[in-house]
Amino acid sequence: MREQERLDPSILSRADGVEAEILQEKITTLRRAGEKLEESLAALREFEKERGGGHSAEREALVRSASEALFHYVVQREAIGLRDTDRLLDELDVPADVRLGMGVRERPYTPISCQVHDRLLALATLHRECTLELESFGGTVETVRGVIEDVYSYQRAEYLRLDNGRTVRLDALLSVDGEPVPPA
Repeated sequence: MREQERLDPSILSRADGVEAEILQEKITTLRRAGEKLEESLAALREFEKERGGGHSAEREALVRSASEALFHYVVQREAIGLRDTDRLLDELDVPADVRLGMGVRERPYTPISCQVHDRLLALATLHRECTLELESFGGTVETVRGVIEDVYSYQRAEYLRLDNGRTVRLDALLSVDGEPVPPA
């Protein structure tokens, strides 16, 4: 995943100060998402090479992991204006079941409390940087910092988008600025 090499180098040189930093952060986030996708696809391919196809629980878990990584990678690409997703999926030889699972989460969305939702909206309105702790790939805990640009609903789930282009599903939040996110 070398999207940086495909970007016009003059984009960064035309951006000034803060814009250049934001664009660089988006590119870095894209690179990280690409690495996670590469790792997930490699694990799936290695499993299939060693054990063949089929529909074991272990393979299904690898497909779900690769699908989620693909979803995050595509979202990050689109955040910086790269839209040729079909060509990319063909180049990466992404299996059909991974493509079909893209954006599908294993568990249904669990609404967050109205108090937390209101707090996220206030942070977005004030354009204040915040620290979010969230459950990431495979149940690992990840800490991200940024300014919330938008809080929105999409396909019966709620999300927030940070100024670096990162999208977070709200039920993945564990804490906001150190305060735990209670269940709804």
